[in-house]
Amino acid sequence: MRYLLPAICLLLAACTSPDIHYHTLMSSTPSTVHRIQFDINVLPVIVPSQLDMQQVVIRENSSSAAILENQRWLSPLADEFTTALSAQLAERLATQDIAGLANQPNRPVVSVKVKVRRFDSWPGNKIHLQADWLLTLKPENRQTLCHSDLSQVVGGDVSALFPAWQNLLNRLSEQIAAAALTLSKQTASCRAQGNL
Repeated sequence: MRYLLPAICLLLAACTSPDIHYHTLMSSTPSTVHRIQFDINVLPVIVPSQLDMQQVVIRENSSSAAILENQRWLSPLADEFTTALSAQLAERLATQDIAGLANQPNRPVVSVKVKVRRFDSWPGNKIHLQADWLLTLKPENRQTLCHSDLSQVVGGDVSALFPAWQNLLNRLSEQIAAAALTLSKQTASCRAQGNL
C-alpha cells in the first residue's frame, strides 16, 4: 500500500497535458488616417468552416493540415477576425462600429462584409490571406467589391505566426479603410489588392 500512493502520483504527473496557449488577432491600434463623417457597420466575418474553431490550424504541405490542440485563439476564428477588424477600422477612421446598434439619423453608414477565402499558416515559411470584401454606403446605396491577396514571410516556430497574422490583418484594415474613404466621396472601383 505504501508503494501504491507514489505510483499513482507518478502516473498522474505523466498524464498531465501540456499548457494551452491562447492567441488573439487583436493588436495595438493603428494611428488614425482621417476623421470621417460616417459610421461603420462591420458584419460578422465569414471564414472557411474547417478553420472556424478555437484550435489553430496549420498547413503541413500542399494537401494536409494539422490542428494544434495546445495553440488556440481566444474565440473561434471568425469572432477573432470580426473583433480585430472592427477595432482596427474604428481606430483608423476615428469613427464608431455600430454593428448591432441603431445608427444616428442623417449620418451615413458604410457596411463592411468580408469573406475569407484562404487563411493559410505555414510555420517557418509564410502566412497567406485571400479575402473578398464588399463595402456599401447607406443611404446612397453605393457599393464597391474588392479582393485582397496578402502574404508575409514568417521564420521561426509556430509562435512567430501570431504577430505576423496581426500585421497582415492590419494591412487588410488599411486597404478597407482607404476604400471606405473613397466610397464616401465618390463611386469607388476596386482592383486586386496585393502584397504591399
